[in-house]
Amino acid sequence: MKRLYLLILLVMLAILSVGCLKEVNYYNNPNIAQLIEDREIVQMEGYNFSIEDGVLTIDENDTHYEIKLPDKGRILSLHLSYDKQFLAYDVKGENGVKIYIVNLDTGSVTNLSDTIGYNYDYDNYHTPYGIAWSPNQNIIAFIGGQDKAARIDLYHLEMDINKQLHAGSFIFDDIYGVKWNENGSSICYVEPPKDDGSMYHVYETEIEFESYLQSGTVTIIGELTHEDYIEWLEK
Repeated sequence: MKRLYLLILLVMLAILSVGCLKEVNYYNNPNIAQLIEDREIVQMEGYNFSIEDGVLTIDENDTHYEIKLPDKGRILSLHLSYDKQFLAYDVKGENGVKIYIVNLDTGSVTNLSDTIGYNYDYDNYHTPYGIAWSPNQNIIAFIGGQDKAARIDLYHLEMDINKQLHAGSFIFDDIYGVKWNENGSSICYVEPPKDDGSMYHVYETEIEFESYLQSGTVTIIGELTHEDYIEWLEK
């Protein structure tokens, strides 16, 4: 009889665990703009961003930069870093999505997908959740990889050595979105359901950056239904 009660208890706990999610307070970057149409002007923190004839223009007081986009490229989203020193943006083009960073002090541009990544072109994440700036460091987490081989990389803009991390996550068929927790100690990201109709899985990776950028423990912190996933995006 005791074994029967124990079995019932285990089944009940398994049922209760479905859909449960570790409570995480996420950082929501207030400076994100989506899908800029040609000649539209987006204003963020004193900067004016616009696109015309395949050129991204950035204006702020006496600062003026013109950055050529890839051929037939379309910007999906713009993201300012916490201190407004860097701008990240993703561009959808003929060769998938490429992610870039602009140093707003100098105008220099870094192609994260090709130089930090390995010619990444993964384009199946949900915009604008493929890019996430840390809330208190100039560290960017971004979803890269190739088709059926998505991963999260990180890059620290203010470290001199060991500033890039290719182990922000395991490799999955797809990753739909990435976020930082509010104190910048970990990233969380979502693996979509498999074809068998299983749940979305939410993972958390601890991030350390005192002497060099490295990842810590990776854990599954919960499962989500589709409705729960939509709520997760909005948290």
